Amino acid sequence: MQEIINSSFIKLIFELIILYSFGLLFTIIARKTKQPAFIIYIIGGILLGFLLSPRTDFKFIIDLFGGITIDSRVGTLRNITQIGLVFLLFLTGLETHTDELKRYGRHSILTAFFGVVTPFSLVFTTVILLGYDYKFGIVIGAVVIASSIGITKNKFISVGQENSDMDCVVKGSTIVDDIIGVVVISLLIIIIPSNALTYHDWLIRLIMTLSSFFSIVAIGIVIVYIDAKLRTRDFKNARFNEIIMGSIIFIFILTFFVNILGVSAIIGSYFAGLILSLTRLKKTILKFLVPIEGILIAPIYFISKGLAIDVVDFKSIVVIGIIIAIMTIIGKVAGASFGAKLTGLDNESSLRVGYAMIPIGEVAYLLASIARDDGILGYSELGSIVIVILITSIVGPLLLNSTYRHKFK
Repeated sequence: MQEIINSSFIKLIFELIILYSFGLLFTIIARKTKQPAFIIYIIGGILLGFLLSPRTDFKFIIDLFGGITIDSRVGTLRNITQIGLVFLLFLTGLETHTDELKRYGRHSILTAFFGVVTPFSLVFTTVILLGYDYKFGIVIGAVVIASSIGITKNKFISVGQENSDMDCVVKGSTIVDDIIGVVVISLLIIIIPSNALTYHDWLIRLIMTLSSFFSIVAIGIVIVYIDAKLRTRDFKNARFNEIIMGSIIFIFILTFFVNILGVSAIIGSYFAGLILSLTRLKKTILKFLVPIEGILIAPIYFISKGLAIDVVDFKSIVVIGIIIAIMTIIGKVAGASFGAKLTGLDNESSLRVGYAMIPIGEVAYLLASIARDDGILGYSELGSIVIVILITSIVGPLLLNSTYRHKFK
């Protein structure tokens, strides 16, 4: 087999065959188990790493494949996953519920503030007490604040609470959480490697960072203004291809632009989506890119990232993951519930908001992966984040379910 696959292109084709074949299997499992697909992809990727990773202990399986291994940490496959990351973050920004944020802005910001500060403080303190340095604590704290509305959305729908005050506050709060998480991780990527730099060099980096943020805001204002002025024009089906191609160009330009300024590319791709979510192009772009994401991008990205995780010390990964998950749950329930209570919701509704904010999902994993790619986290710590995602994704809906007399379907 090794002799047959004698070029990087053919090896990539072989890797894609394996990844998409397992991706199809994991997709079926996700549908049967009614679990978020990205979680199944990550777990499946970790299991696949036991079999075909260069770091596996099961060398006899590698021999069955003629010595071929799949390594998503290096080479063309890694570059493909990075492109996937750009699109995943773009779609995260694009799927932002801006209407809910406009309508419940003050409520969402207040809820998100306490829903961010409390779990961040608890997780940061816990990580420090576990013996890690403050940089690691800041990163983990930033990762766990990114709540996932997708995991609890169906729960609100099942009891007819979709678009209720609770639902809208939660949607708006998750937007604020995501923005804070993206910005904090982006800043850490700039600041942490800069310890050896002089004050002058660090100041220049800070100025470049602020310049990129102001530039993004300015670009967003211009695009939204143009969109408002052209609302009488027909930009739907007749111009479908132009809209999609133009959007992709915009993603890459903004990503390239902020990277030139020394800021993480994730800022460009995420805010490209956030800007376009404020325009009438949102539905058209989502109609095309969401199926592409589900079929082509998400399976490769999340399976590859799972494949890269080393579970060399499984017990330690699980224990640390459980501890961080407990602190995350306590922090989110206490903080978000308190914030929701301050907005005028009653005790029961406030508690439900807290429970709905518990799950962390794909955005948290994307941020953790970015921190891993930049050397801030290790692969074992990334494995612990997977444990946190699993626990919070299960506990959040269960606690929310327990607050209703009749159970969810």
